[in-house]
Amino acid sequence: MTQDKLLIVTDLDATLLSSDYTWTDALPVIAQLKTHGHALIFNSSKTHMEMVELAIEMDLNTPIIAENGGTIAIPNGWPQEMDAALDTAQDYALQINGIQRSE
Repeated sequence: MTQDKLLIVTDLDATLLSSDYTWTDALPVIAQLKTHGHALIFNSSKTHMEMVELAIEMDLNTPIIAENGGTIAIPNGWPQEMDAALDTAQDYALQINGIQRSE
């Protein structure tokens, strides 16, 4: 029997991260998600780089939706079936940026 894979999208502040911006409380659930092959995708107002740093800490290689949807980044190798079609010279195979704000 094949188990379906879930795509779980979460905010960060006061959702996945605790009030002191740590994620240790969520560690058991994150470990279970990874064990079962489910994707955990960050969706936040944080910048792309803030979220990349957090993803590295959590050993995640999944898409990131940053700056309230202004940037959507899909990392190389995600999902694995796309590996052959992607340019692996970049950290992210696809990055969609919103309209630049005028100063």
